[in-house]
Amino acid sequence: MVSFEGAEDKMAKLLNTVKALRSQLAALNVATNAKPTVCVSSTSDDLLQMFKREAAVVASLVKAGEAIILNAGEADPAGCLRGFASDDISIYVKVIGLIDIKLEIARINKRTKTLEDFMQKLDQKMKMPGYETKVPENVRKENAEKMAGYESELKETKKQLETMEKLI
Repeated sequence: MVSFEGAEDKMAKLLNTVKALRSQLAALNVATNAKPTVCVSSTSDDLLQMFKREAAVVASLVKAGEAIILNAGEADPAGCLRGFASDDISIYVKVIGLIDIKLEIARINKRTKTLEDFMQKLDQKMKMPGYETKVPENVRKENAEKMAGYESELKETKKQLETMEKLI
């Protein structure tokens, strides 16, 4: 009798990895007909073996030209942007030749400026005299959550910018 224990978990990780790769491709504005090379690595040997068996499935679902499965400890592939599918799965998309890196840097800089402006305006609101007493608690909570979201997105955007600048 064949045991399927853990198979559902592995399948969920495979599908989450595919979703993460597709999201990264969309975020980078990679053309849908580009057929990029994608890479996957994992710190788990079980997952690594599963990805090696299912590389063609990953490539097909991501609409990639090739899905390369990296062994543990292997260096990051050249010309690729790194992403994360989970704490034990890293994903890479080869962007050299697929996107205009300078245009992408300009887009990221524009988004950074927008986020900084949002944060400044919200900060001014939150520091107004009487804010704590005049503004209802639920609105103050929403504003605090917005600020945390802006900060988190700004941090990730700056990381993405650093990575892009290394590719120039």
